[in-house]
Amino acid sequence: MADVLVIACGGGANNALKKEAEEGAFPIERVTRDGSTIPIDDRLALSELFNSYRVIMPFSILGGAVGSDAIGDIISCAKEAGCRVVSVFGIPMALEPERRRKALEMLPSLSSQSDCTMVLDMQKSMELNMEYDENKLWENYIRMSDRMLAGTIGALIESTEGPFFTVFSEGLYSFVPFYDVLPVNAVLKSWDRMLFDSGHAGDGAVVMVGSNIKTPEIEDIKNQIVTRYGVMPEVLIRSDPDDSKVVVFRAMEPF
Repeated sequence: MADVLVIACGGGANNALKKEAEEGAFPIERVTRDGSTIPIDDRLALSELFNSYRVIMPFSILGGAVGSDAIGDIISCAKEAGCRVVSVFGIPMALEPERRRKALEMLPSLSSQSDCTMVLDMQKSMELNMEYDENKLWENYIRMSDRMLAGTIGALIESTEGPFFTVFSEGLYSFVPFYDVLPVNAVLKSWDRMLFDSGHAGDGAVVMVGSNIKTPEIEDIKNQIVTRYGVMPEVLIRSDPDDSKVVVFRAMEPF
């Protein structure tokens, strides 16, 4: 059985994974305004496609017309086919208030249907990652976020080869990729500034680090989080060597 199929729903998701789709980095199907590479209106054909995979990973920047309309059907069909569903969603920035409102309204239902849901609040991520950018142009952040999202999805796919649902034991996570010369600083700077809903923070956490990181640095991350927040995080090592980039996942209480 094949492993993971990513389904990019909507223009934002497909733009983020354009390079990966062109290079064949991992299996990707797309749903866009201009058409779909999967039989989105044929549940039987869709189920037959999903039967070839262990995990379906729907990916969408919620709140848009195309991605929002298709994502629920994809999740339900994947579950009917016996697949595990790991959903990755982006919440639009504040400059798109209607899309952001719609995305936050959709999130409880979609996350309850998925086995595990990863949520990036693009507003919080922009504020964090553009803090030291003098121009603070949202266009710069969009380009950056595309690369961050693609890298995170690739790392999540890698992690499904191990005990994914043991490591990510909670059903809902807020996440953010962040860069710092010292990985522990990246974790601490992002910890309280990444949650799409600070009133529903849970206790679990997972930190993804680059393959060049050393054991003392990993222990420092764990010790700092335990000391400051009383949480023992899981630490996963990605295959890429960029030890200045961390991806922090914080568990959220179910809606």
